[in-house]
Amino acid sequence: MVQCPLSPVLFNPTEPSFGRCPAFVDTLTAPVGSTRGLRGPVRFGHDQATGDCGFREMTSTLEARELVVVREGRRILDRASILVRSGEAVAIQGPSGSGKSTFARALATLLEPDAGAVLLGGRDARQIAPTQFRTRVAFLAQQPAMFEGSVVRNLKTGPALHGESLSDAQANDLIRAVGLDEPILQREARILSGGEKQRVALARALANAPEVLLLDEPTAALDPEAGERIVALLRELRARGLSIVMVTHEDAHARALGGTLYRCERGRLAIDS
Repeated sequence: MVQCPLSPVLFNPTEPSFGRCPAFVDTLTAPVGSTRGLRGPVRFGHDQATGDCGFREMTSTLEARELVVVREGRRILDRASILVRSGEAVAIQGPSGSGKSTFARALATLLEPDAGAVLLGGRDARQIAPTQFRTRVAFLAQQPAMFEGSVVRNLKTGPALHGESLSDAQANDLIRAVGLDEPILQREARILSGGEKQRVALARALANAPEVLLLDEPTAALDPEAGERIVALLRELRARGLSIVMVTHEDAHARALGGTLYRCERGRLAIDS
């Protein structure tokens, strides 16, 4: 058995006010600085009862308060805290073994801390249904798993799990939004390059309209040029209103993301001065 790679970003069927619509990807593909549909940090809303589509202001913050994770008597995280404001870009940089990937998984609620709390919009994540939390906070692993089959099948699987559909036009828009060309939609997803898989994973997450993208070492397995392209793409997505949290060991990539930079050392986080 292989864990479903879409599980961190599943659409929440109990939240009917949010869905998918071409207007969302239209915003993602607008030129940087465009006001098309955007007044500030936003999340796309779709009223399934009326069919009306539009954008509303996002006010949610993602916060970790003094997280502690202990393994075999050793503190992997030692009261690690972070605050990610709506529409903000945050980089967490640190060497291997510093605890940054453990922190990313705890922040994504994929790992239960021994102490401390994760809050989304001021609400304890333990009080939020997992599917709802992971719809709003999309976690992308260092080496994202692809489903068997084509890229377009990968993009459409998440919506299909909940009785929704992603049109071919929406799939085309999403794949262009992450800097890929439409012909890749028909290619076998599992044989793509590392950089292509990262971009497809981003498109797959965006199909579910998350508020926060949380990425663990998205450039670690890529060559320098591909890594720089991923960071540039994340900057563009942030400019369109998405909150971005990127964990990386690369200092240059952490600085290139822009926004707030945290350093992770021995399980503790501190804002870089």
